[in-house]
Amino acid sequence: MVARFSSAWVEHLDQALRRTGLTSTTPIVIEHTVTDGDDEATWHVAVDADGVGAAPGRAPGGPGGAPVVRLRTDRATAVVLADGTDAARTAFMRGDLQVGGDTSALVAARPVLVAVAEAIGVLPDDGRS
Repeated sequence: MVARFSSAWVEHLDQALRRTGLTSTTPIVIEHTVTDGDDEATWHVAVDADGVGAAPGRAPGGPGGAPVVRLRTDRATAVVLADGTDAARTAFMRGDLQVGGDTSALVAARPVLVAVAEAIGVLPDDGRS
């Protein structure tokens, strides 16, 4: 079983995203940090004209200076967002989803966000919420 939000989970996410064939003429990098008490897990998703992929750790900056959007949630919020049982907009309005960086890039990032959500839906899950 793969622990959700672990490095192994991010590797599965990377493989699932690469299978989508998603590209974008507007490069973007989205970084997500999930907190769980004193622990944190951070990964990022990057998409450009060459494709899409995910990697563990903080985003080093976008390809060609692409904007970086930073998301931060606690584990419970990340789980319900990943499961589709809560909407990012609702979590943001409650203060459970913090958004930083170049937030204007989120408009261009919609196809990336949809692809990530769909890829997460097929990932192995450790059953922890």
